Amino acid sequence: MNAKELGLQIRSKALEIGFDQCGILKVDELKDYADILAQRTNDYPDAKPLYDVLSKLAFPQKTYDWAKSIIVCVNNYAKYKIPKQLDGIICKYYLFDYKWKNNSKDFQKVENFEKFLQDSQIKIVRDPVLGAAPARLCAVKTNLGVIRKNNFFYTKNGSWSWIETWITDADMEFKEDKIDVEECPANCNKCIESCPTKALCKPYSTNMLSCVTRFTYGTRGVTPKPFRQKMKTWIYGCDECQNACPKNQGVWKEDEDFYFIDDIVKFVSLEKIVTSDEETLKKIFLPKFYFINQERIWVWKCNALIAMANDYKPQYEKYIKDATLSENENIKEVALWAKEKINL
Repeated sequence: MNAKELGLQIRSKALEIGFDQCGILKVDELKDYADILAQRTNDYPDAKPLYDVLSKLAFPQKTYDWAKSIIVCVNNYAKYKIPKQLDGIICKYYLFDYKWKNNSKDFQKVENFEKFLQDSQIKIVRDPVLGAAPARLCAVKTNLGVIRKNNFFYTKNGSWSWIETWITDADMEFKEDKIDVEECPANCNKCIESCPTKALCKPYSTNMLSCVTRFTYGTRGVTPKPFRQKMKTWIYGCDECQNACPKNQGVWKEDEDFYFIDDIVKFVSLEKIVTSDEETLKKIFLPKFYFINQERIWVWKCNALIAMANDYKPQYEKYIKDATLSENENIKEVALWAKEKINL
């Protein structure tokens, strides 16, 4: 069986299992990812440590000397019902993350596909957090969609897709004949205009150090004061540039309930986050929202206080005042900022 025949067989199995799309490319095709990272480092020198972590994805064969091809699978999540109390608070990608429940249908697709590959004597590696390969680039190179000006990967279902990649030892390839998604209109900059912190300052380029998503979970300390008001009510992730994109309008269907979403909804509100003890917050948020680890669980309280100040309601006053007495210096500092902001 030659590379294209094997690639077609693997792709057909992926679709049979339930993935929306599947493509396969040779590992050598990822070399230009190093150039992309070099350009980003040149544009945003302070973000170099972030791009250095990603640099290994450009040359997977350096880590796995048996690596020959990359499988990339795409699945749409713009079908789930969005809990109203979490819309604009937790971004949709993380809210509908399939990886946190082993018995979810989407997770089972991954497990079933990996079992098929292993039964076929194909060696594989998958990284559920960082990714085994640069997922968006792989998806574009196999003609599954395009990357738009906000840096997100798009299919006909908009940008609301998760992408999974596997490094394999099989010599195979499959690419769609052409990309069936149009490019961004030349005169459209709605995503750039919508970015609260101007981290998305030009097409196809984002300064991750000033992105709201990163502020919600990625900084070592609390979000710097100049950026707090710009976080709006986001406490984990941000959807502003995706929500503003005309190519995302009308694609979300809300046809299905997401597995176990009630386990989150019934426990999550700004008030509950601010008043819950650390052990309760760990039970609610871990392991699903794993970018805020148990040592930094206080970040949830800081983010909730910032959201309260940015979307002020009279009933928030008590929670903010009480938080100014917190023994955690980070929570106390943010609460004092919130108190000043709403003129308490």
